Amino acid sequence: MSDDPLDAIVKQAQTGDREARNQVALGVWRYAAREAGRYSERTGLDRDDLMSIALYAVPKAIGVWDYKKGRFFTFYATIVQQDLLNYLKREKLRRPQFQPHESLTEFPQLANRQDEVSQEVREVLDNLPPELAEILRLRFGLGVKKVSLQTAEKMMRLPRYITQILFDVAVEVFRRQYQVSNEDH
Repeated sequence: MSDDPLDAIVKQAQTGDREARNQVALGVWRYAAREAGRYSERTGLDRDDLMSIALYAVPKAIGVWDYKKGRFFTFYATIVQQDLLNYLKREKLRRPQFQPHESLTEFPQLANRQDEVSQEVREVLDNLPPELAEILRLRFGLGVKKVSLQTAEKMMRLPRYITQILFDVAVEVFRRQYQVSNEDH
């Protein structure tokens, strides 16, 4: 049996006690606020939206938690992480609309060198979504100076993990489209 006071309050809340449910929400509020802030900083999503998702997990966790399997707070933290990640996936990481080459205006040393890129590659890049085309241009030096993924992330003003996902998707989409364009010729 747990000696955590929060666990005892959760047991009361599981019997339908509304006051106990409110006390549980107050007990995890600080953690919910911290996680919402952390996800907001990493993704640029609204902190209040993320906070409401974290707090909405309270009744969900109360309803499912079994005291025999561990402390409530640990269980709640797991549910919050899952719910926030699911929200991010559903919202497709609402990032600001990206304009191709917008970032290059801040970095004049990355002069345009389109003449070095083959016509075939240029056509495939032009058919890609702007974010994907830009990450490939920057990473592989296609018409611009080649930069690291970390530099591309700063130029595109995106979190590291989103930049990595974009890069992986861009490479795969480019490969597929390049193969199709070569089969057509």
